[in-house]
Amino acid sequence: MSNIIHPFQIPIYQSFIEEDSFTQIKKDVKLYIKNYKEEFKTSWDCPTLSTISSSFQFKSDSFDKELKKITEVYFNEWGFEGSFNLKFSNVWVNISPKGSFQESHKHSHYLEKNIFSGVFYIDVTKDSGDLFLVNPIEDQLLSLLPTPKISPRVSIPPQNRKIICFPSWMEHYVGQNKSQQNRISVSWNIEVINK
Repeated sequence: MSNIIHPFQIPIYQSFIEEDSFTQIKKDVKLYIKNYKEEFKTSWDCPTLSTISSSFQFKSDSFDKELKKITEVYFNEWGFEGSFNLKFSNVWVNISPKGSFQESHKHSHYLEKNIFSGVFYIDVTKDSGDLFLVNPIEDQLLSLLPTPKISPRVSIPPQNRKIICFPSWMEHYVGQNKSQQNRISVSWNIEVINK
């Protein structure tokens, strides 16, 4: 028996969506971009274009099905008990041209009830910019010596078909897109409502 425990681990979901589903979702995203190109605006302090503020949220039956499936797995991993309704409060598309990045931010705010957020990569290369998840105790880590077991942040390289889900309160950012092509992704927020 070990004398060491790890009581504050934070599960992060990552997986790849099946090729058939991905092909359909990618078609849906490309059609959405074509039909709503005037809705893409810079919404943050970076050059990334997004439909987060648009009234025309991204909708795809294939994506909704996949997102519900992975959210249920992720929800259960947290050990929640009881009966809950999961509501997708926002689903938006991001287009990040060469040189774009996403500054550090969270998806949970005072008046919002978001519990999970995530990203799904539609069209990326290895140089499109990693997703960085910031350790919630990053400030306290400054007083410790660097160690590979306790990192101030974790980087997740972008890959087509990859879907990642994390707590909405977790600070995160995206590195600079150093590729020659647009980085295209779908992001979302999920609320949990008691039945």
